Formats: sequence, C-alpha cells, structure tokens
Amino acid sequence: MCQHTTLAKNSDGFVLWCNECLVYRVHFNSIAMILDVKGLEGFKLNLSNCYQGNRFSQIDRAHKHLFFKTEVDGLQLWFSINEIGSFLSLLQEAALSYAELNYQPS
Repeated sequence: MCQHTTLAKNSDGFVLWCNECLVYRVHFNSIAMILDVKGLEGFKLNLSNCYQGNRFSQIDRAHKHLFFKTEVDGLQLWFSINEIGSFLSLLQEAALSYAELNYQPS
C-alpha cells in the first residue's frame, strides 16, 4: 500500500513522495505525473531552462505560448511563463524537501 509524504504545495498543485514505489506524484493544475528521482531532476532542468529563456520576454506572462513535448506521440503540455515559474518553484521545493527527508549526517 502506498504511503505518501507531501513534499511541496502551492496554489497550482502539489508533490507527493511515495515511500513504497520510490516515485514522485506530481499534480499541477490538470496535469498528473509520476516521476522517479532522475525524471524529476530532468524535468526540473527543462522547466528551469525554459523559464530562464523566457522570463524577460515581452510576451504577456499569463498568455500560454510555451509547449513541452512528451513521450506520447502528438501530446504536448502548454504553459504560460507564470505557470512555468510556479511549476518550477513547486518542483524545486519538492526536491529540497526530499533531500531533507533523506538527509543522513556522516
């Protein structure tokens, strides 16, 4: 039976850690994803690169114009700059919480 720990939450979503499956359960607006540690780090890096490349854009920050391809043929995720920032913040907080949860001093 899955045992979840809430790692992060904001007004757009939340991230849980499953202690049994060893995966993150990410919920953001209408998106739900299951990612392992490596997958979360990779996705977080992609979001960070996208945010850094667009945060000073002259385009309306609330207008959705950023697309992320997925591994499902024909399926893409669609975000605004504000959503990318919120999603990135959520994942960064989750990664820090996970590190604290698993910290073992030497």
